[in-house]
Amino acid sequence: GFANQRITGSIDWYDKLTDDLLFTVPVAAFSNLSNFVTTNIGSMRNYGVELSLGARVLEGNEGGLTWQADFTAARNKNNLRSITPFGGSSLKILVGEVSGGVGTRIQVFSPGVPINSFYVYEHIREGGQPIYRDVNGERVDGLPNGTINEQDLYVDQNGDGIINQGDLRPFRDPAPKWILGHSSYLALGNLDLGFTLRAYLGNYMYNNVASVNGNFRELNQGSPYNLHTSVLETQFATQQLQSDYYVEDASFLRLDNLTLGYSFNLRGQQARVFGTVQNLFTITGYS
Repeated sequence: GFANQRITGSIDWYDKLTDDLLFTVPVAAFSNLSNFVTTNIGSMRNYGVELSLGARVLEGNEGGLTWQADFTAARNKNNLRSITPFGGSSLKILVGEVSGGVGTRIQVFSPGVPINSFYVYEHIREGGQPIYRDVNGERVDGLPNGTINEQDLYVDQNGDGIINQGDLRPFRDPAPKWILGHSSYLALGNLDLGFTLRAYLGNYMYNNVASVNGNFRELNQGSPYNLHTSVLETQFATQQLQSDYYVEDASFLRLDNLTLGYSFNLRGQQARVFGTVQNLFTITGYS
């Protein structure tokens, strides 16, 4: 604290290792009475820093303007250190099942990357937009057949000449790099005003609404469907559920609440009337 505690703050640093993580995971057929088993899967590390600062910014005389402001900031890094082999499974666990594709999972537990990292193909882009056209020119009877498949759209990560599950890669982290908070309390005479702001920076989300409905195939379904507007940009004729195009920056700033109050004397008793509004606005680039 400084200036007679008018300004206060703290800094905390932490580094936490967690072993014997419990998780329900799929197992090989006929190796268990169930398709899933709850078991110890490995260890992870969380480390980061937390900051807080509080200040009596204004200290008006009796009836004058007073302002108390508080700020917080937290940064956390997380990664899976190891996965314990069990039942002959590979050192990778797929999670995050999505709608639109039976059994399709869009996230992964894999050593060396943040837990729940998205697990997607790298979509080839031109001018910043994902491509959707016949690139490799597969031919039938000497003529291009115009077929568009994964070989045309995605990057061959392992260089084996084909696009399959081996070309999926961990991509982006759903957890924010920074969590920021700010609250203020102001008073002037009998009036008081308080509000709280919150921000997540550097977090990502998989847009399952867009990946399911952002393609022209939906027009041929048995009943009418609304298309997601992303199809106007991608021109996808079929679903591309595992494209990294649908992993979007979900950073946001939100005004969580705002309270306005008025204090007065009521028959010799101190009284206060106030109104509160929650979730006034959210500013984000997430579609």
